Amino acid sequence: MGLTSYVRSVLNSAVSPYGYELIQSSKLHDLKERFGTLPRYTSSPLPEGASSYLCHRNPQLEALRDRYSAFDKSVTHPLVWKDTHVQPDDILYFRGDNAYVWQLKGQNMTDTAYGLTAYYVKSIDTLGLLSQLREDSFFGNFTFDIDSKLISRDLLDSIVEIYFLEKHLNISCTKNLTILDIGAGYGRLAHRMIRAFPNIQNYLCTDGVAVSSFIAEYYLQFRSLDSKAKSVPLDEIDSVLNDLNIRLVG
Repeated sequence: MGLTSYVRSVLNSAVSPYGYELIQSSKLHDLKERFGTLPRYTSSPLPEGASSYLCHRNPQLEALRDRYSAFDKSVTHPLVWKDTHVQPDDILYFRGDNAYVWQLKGQNMTDTAYGLTAYYVKSIDTLGLLSQLREDSFFGNFTFDIDSKLISRDLLDSIVEIYFLEKHLNISCTKNLTILDIGAGYGRLAHRMIRAFPNIQNYLCTDGVAVSSFIAEYYLQFRSLDSKAKSVPLDEIDSVLNDLNIRLVG
């Protein structure tokens, strides 16, 4: 028996008469997830009208689903993103801990891990994006105060992805850039890219999941990005691409 096992055995012997048992912290986290004790979104502010618009019974969403169901099944047939993959609450709180961005799930999703990631991002941040891009808790987003800077996984993931594109494609120096984002989700990266680079002329978001395109259209308008960014449903993408010179597809 190793030292750790021996110490655990001794401590369990001491506390078991009182109805207690030691358990590894990793297993405790798994139990919290299993029984749904981890929050799925924050009780964050919502814009006026969001609750009535961002719902699964919205006629525009239902019409979009019908259009997607009539589209090429080889594109829209879901392997993971079935109807139950996005819960009704996820439509309203789409920046919460859900299929779009896991924020609390997993053993390493802790305050410490977010802090370490933030400092890593700061170490590679040659363009100053961490100070330039702002964060908030709208739509259920989980935020963390790190060194007097409000951060989230939405923000950190986006900055890391931006630097990948910058390293390989030098996007900050490309004039009149038009981007097609395939699998754009709710428009997370579009929001950050347009805020970071004024040289982006057009940013097209498309997705094989109807509800994602529906949410993205709303989110881009909410962020006042709809002069440059657009959510394009699958059945419109061909006609839109015919009129544009795409420089980057991701």
